Amino acid sequence: ESSVVRVNYSKELWKLLAAPVSEKSLSVVDRLGLIRDSFDLAMSGGIDTPTALDFVSAYKNETNYAVWNELARGLAMVDMLLQNEPFVDKYKKYCQSIFAPMVEKVGWRKRNGDGHSDILLRELVLSNGGKYGDESVIAKSRDLFGSIKNNKNPIPADLRSVVYNTVARHGGLVEYEKLLEMHALEALHEEKSRIARALACFDDEILLERTLHFALSTDVREQDTISLVGAVFSNRKGMVLA
Repeated sequence: ESSVVRVNYSKELWKLLAAPVSEKSLSVVDRLGLIRDSFDLAMSGGIDTPTALDFVSAYKNETNYAVWNELARGLAMVDMLLQNEPFVDKYKKYCQSIFAPMVEKVGWRKRNGDGHSDILLRELVLSNGGKYGDESVIAKSRDLFGSIKNNKNPIPADLRSVVYNTVARHGGLVEYEKLLEMHALEALHEEKSRIARALACFDDEILLERTLHFALSTDVREQDTISLVGAVFSNRKGMVLA
């Protein structure tokens, strides 16, 4: 009986906390701590997961990068747990609705006065928008990816991972071959790593198997092999293959 009271109390408590979080009357440190606590409590069984996910909705007006990074981490953790569930697409739609307002807010262009955290926030929000199926992010990523021609890449460096990964998640053989060609022509190691990680994002198991063979080839540095294999493993379509 006491456990039932405790669970009900927990749900009411998180509902009461939603308003000051949404209004940002709590400090950044408190907002960060609360979203972290909610997911940690859900993981340990202190509250149920739906309660934690309901609390996430209070953060739609959030603008701090550190808070959004913690929020994205929690949502991704649940996403990994649900990968083989029949309702995973509904969960992704929910996550998409969380990021959608911020996708529109941050946009794709760097603004005057943007600091380092603003740039990181834009990359984080757009990346998660693409991951969870935001059509505007997918369309823009495809447009920018199509602008790469004759080994000339007009995409800002801080948005390249967003574009490559989004295009890969929603692409196929044509995009895969283009990324491989880009990797072969690229001299900068940092850019090679971005492209290689995108090769692990495809939904086609045949392409993911190619990526695993690629990870073991001389085209990839030995110290980078394990991270690329790990990236394939984190893809639900590549887990068994890896």
